[in-house]
Amino acid sequence: MKVSAPDPGAGADRHPRHPAEEAALWLVWHSGSGEPAFNMALDEALLEAAPRIARPVLRFYGWAVPAATFGYFQRYAEVERLTTLRPLIRRPTGGGVVPHAGDWTYSLVFPPGHPWYDLRARASYERLHRWLEAAFRELGLDTALAAPGAAGPPTHCFQRAEAFDVVLAQSGLTCRVPADQSILDSLIAQGCDPLFDCKRGECGVCTATVIEGEPDHRDYFLSDAEKAGGKLIQICISRAKSARLVLDL
Repeated sequence: MKVSAPDPGAGADRHPRHPAEEAALWLVWHSGSGEPAFNMALDEALLEAAPRIARPVLRFYGWAVPAATFGYFQRYAEVERLTTLRPLIRRPTGGGVVPHAGDWTYSLVFPPGHPWYDLRARASYERLHRWLEAAFRELGLDTALAAPGAAGPPTHCFQRAEAFDVVLAQSGLTCRVPADQSILDSLIAQGCDPLFDCKRGECGVCTATVIEGEPDHRDYFLSDAEKAGGKLIQICISRAKSARLVLDL
C-alpha cells in the first residue's frame, strides 16, 4: 500500500521532503486490539526490526483492556501515584503518562537512512501533526497545534509541551531537550561528555548545579530539602518545569 501524506498547506511544513521520500512505500499494519503488554512489546519489536524491514511502518491498534503507558525515563513508583489505570506498561519511547481507555492508537517507525530518521524528535512530531491537522481540515474539523509551553502537568503526555532548553553556563552551549530524551542524552548527542553512572536518578554522579530555572525532580538521590531548594538536579532523569534551565556545567 502506498501512503500519500496530505499537503499541510504552503509554508506549514518547514522541512522540505526528499525526492526519495515521496516515492517510498510505507507499510501499513492494522494489528487489531491487543493486551497492553503485547501492544508495547510489538512496538518495541518493530523498532528493533526497523533496519531489516527497511521501510517505514505505520501501525494502527486498539486496547483489549484499559491501561496506562509511561515513558522510558519515568519511574514506576512515581507513575503509580499519577493514574488509577492499571496495568502500567513502560513504552520503548520517552514522554509521560498516556491513558488508554478505549482509544485508537498508532505508532510510526522509520529505518536508518530514511529522511525522517534524521529529523530531531520535535521536528518529526511537528511534521506528523501538521499532516493530521490537514487531514482533519479535509474532514471539516478545525484543529490547532498546541503552543510551546502550554500549561499542564509535566508528567503527562498530551497535556503540555515538554521540550525545554538547557544552557551550559561554562561554555554558553544551548541544547534543546525533547520530550523523549533526558538532559544527559541530549548533551551527549551535542558532543558533551558529562559525568554519569546509573542513569536512574539513584547514584548522584550526574548532579549539576542549577543557576536559573525550575527543575522537575524525578530522582531518588536528592533529599526533600535539596529538591525544594531547586539548586541541584540529576540530569540523567529529572527535567524542567520552566522553559529554560541554566546549569553550572
